[in-house]
Amino acid sequence: MSRIVLALLASAAVSMPTLSACGSSFGPGTGGCRVTADNPHRSKNMPSDVVGKGKIVCDVPAADVFLYVQVEREDGNQWVSVADGDQPLIGVVEVGRSAVRQAAHPCEPGRFRTAARGEGTLGGQRSASVAWTYSQVVTDPCGT
Repeated sequence: MSRIVLALLASAAVSMPTLSACGSSFGPGTGGCRVTADNPHRSKNMPSDVVGKGKIVCDVPAADVFLYVQVEREDGNQWVSVADGDQPLIGVVEVGRSAVRQAAHPCEPGRFRTAARGEGTLGGQRSASVAWTYSQVVTDPCGT
């Protein structure tokens, strides 16, 4: 079962170029948004779950913002999504604020990572991450 949480946090500014691992940016012109993926870990609120969080921060006002987050588990030599965030729509992200989404999966042994990507309207132009941003790989994040 997937769980998603939205938290608007006071944060730093954002910029919008192109994506890269662990953090990616998107946006036209001189400003944009940055997407990061936190390492998966045991949930403090639901200790029976492993959670992966994604965060988006913008250095220009952004509207119609979506932040997609997945928890992925290694299966052989490929990564498989085991939990998706259910509500990617954030809406508006103001300069100096960030938005967080998370996905959760029941604890089990294995190698996990968090994947995140975002999109939004900046300066009247639709812009999006062209690839997923990944956290570091964590083995047995719940300690099982």
